[in-house]
Amino acid sequence: MSGLCQSFCNNFERQCLMKNKWIMDVLLDLRAYALQNDLPNLAEHLEEASLLAATEMASNEGSEVNGQQTSRIYQGPGAGGNA
Repeated sequence: MSGLCQSFCNNFERQCLMKNKWIMDVLLDLRAYALQNDLPNLAEHLEEASLLAATEMASNEGSEVNGQQTSRIYQGPGAGGNA
């Protein structure tokens, strides 16, 4: 799954705006740190977080009309939608 995450994130980075790229860099750096410091569970969760972040940011790109959100993949508690 690690290769899948890296591939997905690399493809996403090519498509995303610079305003969102920094969060992907941070998550990938944290994951690398976790792997280098024998924290495999943390690394796995950070990989999942990277995929979730990329998916959400991609779904939000161009999804506003007159300042209103038109679609979302994930709406957590308190987001006003069905979670």
